[in-house]
Amino acid sequence: MKIGIPVVLFTFVVSSLWLTGCGGGDSNEATPAPAEATSTTSSGPEQQQGSVADQSHPITGLWLGAAYIEDEKLQAKLDSLNDDAAKQNLMNQVRTFKSMLVGADFANDGSYTLDAEITPVGGQPARQQSVGQWEISSAVDEMVMVKSTESRQDGSTEETFKQYNFIDNDHFYWIPKLSEDLQACDAMVVFERQAQPAKTAAEPSQNDLR
Repeated sequence: MKIGIPVVLFTFVVSSLWLTGCGGGDSNEATPAPAEATSTTSSGPEQQQGSVADQSHPITGLWLGAAYIEDEKLQAKLDSLNDDAAKQNLMNQVRTFKSMLVGADFANDGSYTLDAEITPVGGQPARQQSVGQWEISSAVDEMVMVKSTESRQDGSTEETFKQYNFIDNDHFYWIPKLSEDLQACDAMVVFERQAQPAKTAAEPSQNDLR
């Protein structure tokens, strides 16, 4: 069954996002941790070993994601709060979350790059990049579990599992680790497929010109 949620048509230039990421920092309920936008806990669920990157799966390719929140559920949550400070805290969480942009490249050769950016209310943009190898751990209907092995600068690696849910071949969503307030508003990151950049033709050599 396809999941019917509004999909924002993104008009951002993917190459510009590739210059950014989403960095660390202490987290609290008013400011979702940037790391939560790009990684999960290293102790993922037990999964049978998958093959290398499945080039035939729709997730292969270049993606751009933006934060999405169900407006009606957000309004209902606000209406349930009697304290102005609590309402302000929730709106700060929403504004921070909605600032999130995530670029993802699941390449045919099994490598991946995740770049994300998030701007806390009253703060500076936080950036982080994750690179490594990916493979499909399991796939059932619209759900796909991707195992990623991140390569760290110190030479170590970390395995994580992320669940992505497809809306159609060109859109999927991911639910990062968030506060209970944002979870109640159906907060998620919705991704749209991007066209692969055109390859620049190689300059002719002197031999070719002879």
